[in-house]
Amino acid sequence: MELIPVGCCGMAGTYGHETDHFEESRGIYNLSWSKKIPEDPLLRQNILASGFSCRSQVKRFEGF
Repeated sequence: MELIPVGCCGMAGTYGHETDHFEESRGIYNLSWSKKIPEDPLLRQNILASGFSCRSQVKRFEGF
């Protein structure tokens, strides 16, 4: 397992779910998280995020 540091995923509890904040939430996600998710489908199977909000955000924007 390799620990990869990332910044905020942009969810921040319910903030990212609110329609008014969708674009800003996606922008925050794109600052760090989207750059760390591998393109290779085999490598994408082994991603672990410790927080529920971050797991939800990855699923939302990466199609998991």
